[in-house]
Amino acid sequence: MAEQGADGIDDLQIPSSATAMASHLKLPPIKHARLVWALVGDSPSSGGGANNAPVEDKFQVQELIMGNGSVAAGGLNKALGIRSEDLPDLLKKGVRAIVEEFELHGSDEDKANLKYILHGVACKELLPDHVCTQMATGKYHGGSLGQNEFDGGHSGMRLQDFVNHEHCRKANLEPPHVVALRAYTSSSYPCFNSPLRDKIKPHPFKMTVYYLNEAIKLLRTIAAEAADGTFKQEVLIRQASAPPGRSGTRVTAHS
Repeated sequence: MAEQGADGIDDLQIPSSATAMASHLKLPPIKHARLVWALVGDSPSSGGGANNAPVEDKFQVQELIMGNGSVAAGGLNKALGIRSEDLPDLLKKGVRAIVEEFELHGSDEDKANLKYILHGVACKELLPDHVCTQMATGKYHGGSLGQNEFDGGHSGMRLQDFVNHEHCRKANLEPPHVVALRAYTSSSYPCFNSPLRDKIKPHPFKMTVYYLNEAIKLLRTIAAEAADGTFKQEVLIRQASAPPGRSGTRVTAHS
């Protein structure tokens, strides 16, 4: 960071960003995240909205930006911009609410993903062009893609087959829950995360995120009932210290 001469500090070079500062200090990942948090504070992440979000690595954190703990206290619906009086009518729409959001706000790639989820046959019919390219190159938005890994173990399944899966039935998942889960595992995941990071209200995919959240909570039933060690819980981040007197909230879905 600085070079010291005979008379003291001769040349002070200040990193241009919080990430550069953390990288310059060669901190381990968790301390790197804490420093970025301390330097950035409550500032929203850079980048555009759902349709022009920057390309991001789904499984690697670049900057861990925390908001105030009051965000979590307010609940997800508030963060999504869903009003209590509107929720009953939105829930009546079911899958149609998700379709409307993708039609209004999704890119061509997002719409192709949803078409595959709703009407396709896994690995056989209505595969999006970008997925075919990814399978041919062996690379996708999450990294490398091996042979038969795309929709692995699901070949020939339709949406109703996923809904009828043993785990979905035990967890009482309905079609919109399954659609939201499968959409998040596609290249459309920025549609969920980017508006939350950028504090866009109402969230353009608010009901899709709502159903994803509900599905994940319902699926805890499966883990709770499993007694054979099928599901393993791991602590990925053991601690993250907040500034004195404050708490933090990471407002995105986590893979």
